[in-house]
Amino acid sequence: MKKKISIEEKALLLLIYSFLEKAYRDGNIGLKKDYVGLGSEVTTKIYNIYLKLRQTRRSFADLKVQSFLLKRVNDYAIYEVDVVYLALLLLYFYRISDIKRVINPVSVKEIKTLLEVVINSRDLNKDEVELAGKFFVLIYPEKEGTIEFLKQNILKKIFV
Repeated sequence: MKKKISIEEKALLLLIYSFLEKAYRDGNIGLKKDYVGLGSEVTTKIYNIYLKLRQTRRSFADLKVQSFLLKRVNDYAIYEVDVVYLALLLLYFYRISDIKRVINPVSVKEIKTLLEVVINSRDLNKDEVELAGKFFVLIYPEKEGTIEFLKQNILKKIFV
């Protein structure tokens, strides 16, 4: 029996996929690329996550999901953000939060490692953490406390 993907999970995966698709189209991620000094190994791992999501996008990229996502995420504030970092933060929140998942494009250990590399590069900024948290809470409002805790931990690591 096939597991049913919730509209929230589909919306979050569509958002993550959209960010990674933008980075791919801009030529920032791929094989043998070095995204903003993170190293080609890390960039290849990010690219592999993109490929996994691309393979399963039929499961979450339909008009109903797009409509749901646009109704939730309608904040037009302008932020200085990196779409790859937003995608990684959303994947981190997705894997760490206690929600039922059907699609797992990355393991908990792998996303923690990728996020640590980004944090250690000192390129992640507060806007990216805040915006990723807002996106996640708009889709999963019941996880606001968990996301706030995770955001504070990330911000402590950034500003140490």
